[in-house]
Amino acid sequence: MTTAIAFCTFASSASKSGAGGAPKGVAAYRSSLHDLLSREECSTFVKLLEEKRGIEKKPHIIRKREDSNAADQSPSGARGPVIVSTLPALSQQQALIKTLREHLIEHVCFATRNVDTIFQFGDTRLITFLPVGLFGQVICSAPNYANRLEFMTRVQKHSSAVLNALFKLDVLNDGNGFSSADFAPGILAKEETESRAKKFLEAGFPSDLTYGLSFTPRRSIQLGDVAISTHSAVKEEKNALLKFVFWMEETGKLKKKQKLKDVLRDWFPGEKPKTECEVGSLTAKDFVVLFAVAMRNIQAEKSSSAFYESYKKFEAIFLPEKKEEEYFD
Repeated sequence: MTTAIAFCTFASSASKSGAGGAPKGVAAYRSSLHDLLSREECSTFVKLLEEKRGIEKKPHIIRKREDSNAADQSPSGARGPVIVSTLPALSQQQALIKTLREHLIEHVCFATRNVDTIFQFGDTRLITFLPVGLFGQVICSAPNYANRLEFMTRVQKHSSAVLNALFKLDVLNDGNGFSSADFAPGILAKEETESRAKKFLEAGFPSDLTYGLSFTPRRSIQLGDVAISTHSAVKEEKNALLKFVFWMEETGKLKKKQKLKDVLRDWFPGEKPKTECEVGSLTAKDFVVLFAVAMRNIQAEKSSSAFYESYKKFEAIFLPEKKEEEYFD
């Protein structure tokens, strides 16, 4: 049975028909989403679902493609909770999507550290509604939308490629937007510049509407030649997903005229690429395929010191904070 979890930033919008002001059929309700899924508060959220609501933990498992069909026959294939989010502030919407991504990375890479994540309960799904700008950022590398949203920036395309690799993204209502009148209280669409609004309109997305999108974690993740799986026993594979996200972020910052071979030689001195192509000629999908190069080279003895130091700083963001030891006389 799927459990719905609804969040709204306006407490007054809660239906009086449910207990404590929560809408009927909703297992958990909160009037503010601020930092709800942060490390500080996630343990409380997990406790609410597990103990007070009786939702059983059935951790989401990502399998390699060759055995992913087994997921449909296993308990982990059961549907997890559904988070339904309507947020008025762009910063809140961006934070929610970023946190969802971080939860999945932590769940895959650091499961043995007992880090609380929403994916402890299965393939937790998010349904949310986004202004056209953020909606475009999320889907601009999706197969059905990449050509229509070619005008998005390289950074946005690489970020979208990461989300598309980790989650199955389903656009609601056949891609038709929702007006503010469809929500109570209403959600005001973020205004775009005239030139930007025109580009979105030409792509089929009027900027005065809000667009529904659902995120479901994938059961198998294939990044070019690299397969991702949870609880991998192979040392090199444990942080593969973390390295992938770092790789896509770093390559998203490159300039169009940079030569790919020069970049790879700078980052990985042992590599001797022969390609003469410029970064601008490659798509985000091409960099996903090229991740195999980074996968085998992002380590202290193969990367340049500056590049590896940047990776370790990125990795530290996801590592649980170490508690200071107490000493007694």
